[in-house]
Amino acid sequence: MISSVVVVLVVAAYIAFAETAGFLLVMGAGLFVTLLTLRNSLATSVLVAVLATPAVYHVFSHFLSVPLPRGGMGW
Repeated sequence: MISSVVVVLVVAAYIAFAETAGFLLVMGAGLFVTLLTLRNSLATSVLVAVLATPAVYHVFSHFLSVPLPRGGMGW
């Protein structure tokens, strides 16, 4: 039950903050929080979030040509 609530909150946070903070920052933080909620270790959560987020960004922005929010930092 708690995992479901966290996923809904992460999606809501992405919707609220993606335009201002950017895809990489918001999705990385959201993935990290979701992984911790699913009882992964801190090291695993950090590693997966740091490696998967740029990989997903690259696939969607370059291969699929999907415009993702860059945020105020221009990432």
